[in-house]
Amino acid sequence: MSDLYDCPTCQTRLRVPPSAKTVRCPTCKTVLSVGDAPAPPLPFGPSPAPAPPAKSKQKPKPPAGPIRARVVDDKADEEERQAIAEAKRRKQIRQDLADLEVQNEREERRFEILRERCVVGRAGVRILRMAVKAQSYAVGIEFLLMLIFIFGFVTALMSAVVGANNAYQIGAGIGRFLLVGLPIALLLAFASAIGYIIAMGKLQKGPKSVKHLTVMGMAICIVHLVVAVIQVIFAISPLRNTMVDPVLPLWTQMQPLYDMMGLVTELPLLSEHPARFMFHYPASWLGIVAATLEFMRLVIVCLIAQSFAEQGKSVEKGHKALRCAYKAFWLILMAGTFRVLAAISFDSGRADGSFLQYVGLIVHGLTTFVITFGLALVLNNLTDLLGDVEELVDPTRFAAKGEIYEL
Repeated sequence: MSDLYDCPTCQTRLRVPPSAKTVRCPTCKTVLSVGDAPAPPLPFGPSPAPAPPAKSKQKPKPPAGPIRARVVDDKADEEERQAIAEAKRRKQIRQDLADLEVQNEREERRFEILRERCVVGRAGVRILRMAVKAQSYAVGIEFLLMLIFIFGFVTALMSAVVGANNAYQIGAGIGRFLLVGLPIALLLAFASAIGYIIAMGKLQKGPKSVKHLTVMGMAICIVHLVVAVIQVIFAISPLRNTMVDPVLPLWTQMQPLYDMMGLVTELPLLSEHPARFMFHYPASWLGIVAATLEFMRLVIVCLIAQSFAEQGKSVEKGHKALRCAYKAFWLILMAGTFRVLAAISFDSGRADGSFLQYVGLIVHGLTTFVITFGLALVLNNLTDLLGDVEELVDPTRFAAKGEIYEL
C-alpha cells in the first residue's frame, strides 16, 4: 500500500511507493526524503494548512487529490540532462553551420566581384605598362638625338676652330638625323599619352582602392595631352621667332627645340626654369604647365603601382614604385641646381661666340643630356615594375588576410 506525504513546497499530496527512499514532486520538482514529513492518512479532519505563497513567485495550485510521486533515479536524471544538453549542442551546431553557409555564399559573391575587377585591373596595368614603355622609348630617342646633336656641335665647333671646311656638312648631317628621329619620338610620345588615358579609364572599373587616383589621373592625362600638343604646334609655328638673339646665352635659345619635344618629356625643360627666372631669361609657360602635369602623372602611376603591390601582399614592390617618383624628383632638383651653377659660371650676358659661351653651352647640354638619360632609366625601371605588379593583381592575393611569403 502506498504512503501519503505532503510536499513541503507546494503542499501537494503525494502517493509514495513503500520501497521508495527519495521522491520528486511532479508539480514543483522538489526532491524530498520519504521520512522527512510523513502525512498519515486521516479519514477525518482537515489536512494541514498550506504555506502562504511567496510574493515574488506564484506557486502552482495543488491538485484536489493525491498524485503519484516520481522516484528519484540519479543515473536516469543524469542521462536526461545529457540528452537535453546534447540536443541543445546539436541545435547550436546546425545554426552555426547555417550561418557559416550564408557567410560562405556572401564571401563567394564578393570574391567573384573581386575576380572580375582584378581581371579589368590587370588589363589596365598592362596598358599602363605599355604607355610607360612607349614614353621610355621616346625619351631614349630624344636622348640619342641630343647625343648626336652635342657630338655634331662639338665636331663642327672644332672644325671651325681649326679652319676646316666640313662644318657645314656636319651641321647638315645633324639636321637629317633630327628630321628623322624627331617625328618618331613624337609619334611614340603621342601613342604613350593616349595609352595613359585609356589605362586610367580602364582602371576605373578595376579594384576600388585606386578609383580616386584613376579619376584624377585621367583628368591630368587629358589636360597634359592638350597642353603638350598646343606647345608643339606653337613651337613649329612660323609665327614663333627662332632667330638667334645676340643678347641671350646660346643655351637659352634651344627652347624651341625643347618645346617641339614637349610630348616626349618636359621635365628637362622644367629643370632649366630656375636659372631662367633667376637671370630673367625667356621662359616657356606652356612648358612649365606641361612639365608639372607630366610629373603629377608620373606620381599617380607610381601610387597606383604601390596600391596594387601592397594589396597583392608585396610591400617591397610598393616601396620600389614610390622610389621611381623620388628618383625623378631628385633628378629634376639636381639638374636645376647644376643649371643655375653653370649659368652663374659661364653666362657672360651676350651670345658673342666667346670661349665661355661655348663651354657653358656644352655644360648646359650635358646637364640636359644627363637628366634625359636618368629619366629614360627611371621610366624603364617603372616599366619593369609594372610588369611585376601586373602579376600581383590577383583575387587570391587581394583576398588573403595575412601577408604572403614567397620562398
